[in-house]
Amino acid sequence: MGKSLKGWTVSRLRQFIRDTTRNYLYLAEQAVAPNIRDGAEETVLYAKDSSGTTKLFYKDSAGTEIGVGGSDLKNHIFALYAWITSAPSGGYYIPWVYYTETQTVAAGSLGTMRNSMIAPYDGKFISVSVLSNGSGTAPGSTVIGVHKNNSGTAMETQTVTMAAFNVTYTGTFSSNTFSKGDVLHLNLDATNSLDYVTATVVIEFDEST
Repeated sequence: MGKSLKGWTVSRLRQFIRDTTRNYLYLAEQAVAPNIRDGAEETVLYAKDSSGTTKLFYKDSAGTEIGVGGSDLKNHIFALYAWITSAPSGGYYIPWVYYTETQTVAAGSLGTMRNSMIAPYDGKFISVSVLSNGSGTAPGSTVIGVHKNNSGTAMETQTVTMAAFNVTYTGTFSSNTFSKGDVLHLNLDATNSLDYVTATVVIEFDEST
């Protein structure tokens, strides 16, 4: 369909009326998304390729493209916990399950298993929020590292200053990616002991992969 019915043949218009009165409508995939006309208060509906599948989209009057039925990009939230009583160089990897942190994620150990999660889709880390419920000296400068595939080298790090207990500090990530099947890890490297630490991890998964 174009922006109007101009140029349509009578037979095409009849077919369009028959289809819409039967509660369905066929839209051919567009190679280029159509634009909103200048100054027009309108929306435009069209079909377009998305990762090899033809899907339905529309543009609002501001020209913003929106996938009908929601995007394949979904944010998922994970809550992690650990009890850390020291602050070694390199920090600790925080468990996705159970309660025991480790200092490495080398393959072939029980500790690494607990501190690993298999990515169900392609995606990226969006943010990590951490809070220490401790006493004494606050954790101080803390490097939050996101890792994959048993590597001690982080895909990306963000540093937060945990100056007080029972206060949430958040690192926001923007330059990391992983693929479906990769193994994911989270590392916290604090200046002082993190004590009873809680972390909330937000990960964006591309559920079309």
